[in-house]
Amino acid sequence: MRIDMSSTATTNLLFDFSKLTLFKVENTKNPFQIIIYTTDAHNGLSRGLKVGQNVFFKKENLPSTSQKSKLLAQQFGLNVQTILIDPGHGGSDPGTSSNGIVESLLTLTVAKELGKSLSEQGFTVLYTRTKDSELSLESRVLHANATQADLMISLHVNSNESPKIHGFETYYLDFAKTTEAASLAHTENLSAKKKLSDLNHLLQKFVQGTQTQESKKLAEIIQNSVHTHLTANNYTTQNGGTRSAPFLILMGTKIPSVLIELGYCSNKNEAQKLSCTQYCTSLVEGITLGVVNYSKSFHILP
Repeated sequence: MRIDMSSTATTNLLFDFSKLTLFKVENTKNPFQIIIYTTDAHNGLSRGLKVGQNVFFKKENLPSTSQKSKLLAQQFGLNVQTILIDPGHGGSDPGTSSNGIVESLLTLTVAKELGKSLSEQGFTVLYTRTKDSELSLESRVLHANATQADLMISLHVNSNESPKIHGFETYYLDFAKTTEAASLAHTENLSAKKKLSDLNHLLQKFVQGTQTQESKKLAEIIQNSVHTHLTANNYTTQNGGTRSAPFLILMGTKIPSVLIELGYCSNKNEAQKLSCTQYCTSLVEGITLGVVNYSKSFHILP
């Protein structure tokens, strides 16, 4: 690595690699990081740049393949048919619990209702679990790839040391860009019992993922659909937005996948909502609407 500061207006970072085909550079604001992805594989990065191109930290200058992938999917006539629903935790791993809410039980209840709703829309629905049983993160990932589903939706319940925090959030796989997202990923990943010696293998799986853009699009559509639907039904739940984090459940899957935090059971008011059948039904309707809208995005309009 070399730094060129010969210009007063621009600082150039120069990297030398023995073998490199594609690379991608991103930066985060809080905390500030420069993240560089590299690969020697021609299809290793969905938004990769070829050697010799410069990168400036302006979003409009970063290449995007979302429109390109959409057009390619349209040309192949692709659509969404089979959806895998993953109720988080289960069995001896109840997840978080507070104010009468047990994560593993609530996610299973919502998963079954969501499956019924999606089935009524014509989708084929599969589950990682259909009862209160324990299932490892690795088994869930293997199941997602073995079923040849088109999408995976993992359902969870959040909690926070501050009882004031509340809201609905949708995550996709990428590096955490906030302290809160990093902390949540740490909590959800603990059950995998990974060691520091696993880091290199995990990073390889992380960088090789090719579904980041579609997962991000799916997360954004679901988040917006749920917030709009809840608002229309006079629910004032905080819009936690679309976020990224390195969840192991999303790592290694070969399909667009998102992790939905249904709400914070540590917030008393939100816990009361989550225990209400009508509110959970509105959540399910919003998620279903998001999946339907995502599926329609592949259709070529006249």
